[in-house]
Amino acid sequence: MYPPVDPVQAMLEDHPELSAGPHMVHIGQGLVDLGKTRPRSARRLAAAIMRASPTKNTPISSAMESLLQLDDGATDGEFLAVVKEYDTKPLDDEGTVPDDFDFLQPGKALGAFVQSAVGRIRAPKGLDDVADELANMSAKERDILVENIVSGKEGWKYDVASLPVGCELN
Repeated sequence: MYPPVDPVQAMLEDHPELSAGPHMVHIGQGLVDLGKTRPRSARRLAAAIMRASPTKNTPISSAMESLLQLDDGATDGEFLAVVKEYDTKPLDDEGTVPDDFDFLQPGKALGAFVQSAVGRIRAPKGLDDVADELANMSAKERDILVENIVSGKEGWKYDVASLPVGCELN
């Protein structure tokens, strides 16, 4: 897997169930529409979706065909390589219905999808996620992480309030 380089890729790597489902029809159309005015942005978003998706689906594959026809020489080779890699993934046209119903709105889905990704990146980890992470660490790693969270060295990724009770006292 590629390291997350943008919010959309990071969201799909954390929530692969969002990479297939009925919302992808509208996201694919949104990419095609965006490509008419901003081809490089459309290709960048499409590449992030394709890289992070564990499967391919027909709506995104169709959008990719449209985006391949765009004249943007600077991204042609790289985008073609990502499309070829995406084509080797198993097909999943079923997927699941997303919790965010804005993903199912024509004309609104792509914007909502990107906004959701940005929101997830900016949100600090919750109590359950932090507790799970701490439980899977050695005592030394746990102490270092807790110290970094309390001192603010972990930045926006963690909030002191998300530490399980008693961690600050170690």
